[in-house]
Amino acid sequence: MTASARIAPSAPWPRWARSAAMAPCAMPPPTASAPRSRRSWPDGRLPPGGRAGIKGQFRPRGQMHANPADLARQLEVSAPGFIITLYGDVVLPRGGVLAMASLIDCCAMAGFGENQVRTAVSRLVGAGRLAGERRGRRSFYRLTDAARDEFQHAAALIYRPDARPSGWWLLRLDQDPTEDQRRAHHLAPVGGGCWLAPDGGSFPAGAMPVMRAPADDPGLVPGIAGFWDLEGVAVRYARLLRVFSDLPQGPQPLAERLLLVHGWRAARLRDPLLPDALLPADWAGRRAQDLFRDRYLRLCPGAEAQIASLDGGDGPLPAQSADSRSRQAALS
Repeated sequence: MTASARIAPSAPWPRWARSAAMAPCAMPPPTASAPRSRRSWPDGRLPPGGRAGIKGQFRPRGQMHANPADLARQLEVSAPGFIITLYGDVVLPRGGVLAMASLIDCCAMAGFGENQVRTAVSRLVGAGRLAGERRGRRSFYRLTDAARDEFQHAAALIYRPDARPSGWWLLRLDQDPTEDQRRAHHLAPVGGGCWLAPDGGSFPAGAMPVMRAPADDPGLVPGIAGFWDLEGVAVRYARLLRVFSDLPQGPQPLAERLLLVHGWRAARLRDPLLPDALLPADWAGRRAQDLFRDRYLRLCPGAEAQIASLDGGDGPLPAQSADSRSRQAALS
């Protein structure tokens, strides 16, 4: 029997079976499904390079310069986290307002799709971090007053790497502080309702000071360094060094600078800033501080040129402002 011979059925086949058997390699009809946008991957995230990366080919893993989307993945940056960094680094020093269209464009450079951005903004509004307003058909978002105060406090640490506490407090709190309070004041639990905190000029609400040690004598509690998660802080510093060390600058300086700030902020705001005498000899924070300072300043000219194209509501954001120049001066 040849390969092309047919086997006669012992009984007549139904009409549907005969038609299927006679149809050469008949394929089932396509099932209806929702059209998938070519602007993003199935999870809503844009390919490497943002919108510009869709028409061209993706860059190989062994890229020759910084690719913001790849950096964002290595740093495990979320869309809300990137937006927070964008407002803190770019928008806050330039009036505090940004158009949704510009917000979407900035996030696209780091690989976040439009749906992700809109969802993240909605969550930040619900959390009291952003407030929105409409002007005709356009939407604008600004920091709330509470978020602005928090960001100003964080900026004093982020853009002044040499800043150190003026002393150390042993505080008593009637209630456990919130996670935001613990992070903002670098609180470390001691026990019995008492907490250690570097003296940053303010207390969490409801805190009562028990005793204070000067900055050059933090030994008010034996083994004080052990009360903070220094290992976790060191891991974050080490990740920043691993991602950015020896990495040539890419064609998106604004996105790269934002991701640099994000990685630095993740470690810096968790660091209790203990004196060098209480830190390990190979403390990664020292090298991370030098890397952040050097790379941030080198990225500023290109980043500022891109900032000047963003919509701040009353026109383009200024490339520089008094606050942004002050930050750069503190890093110089």
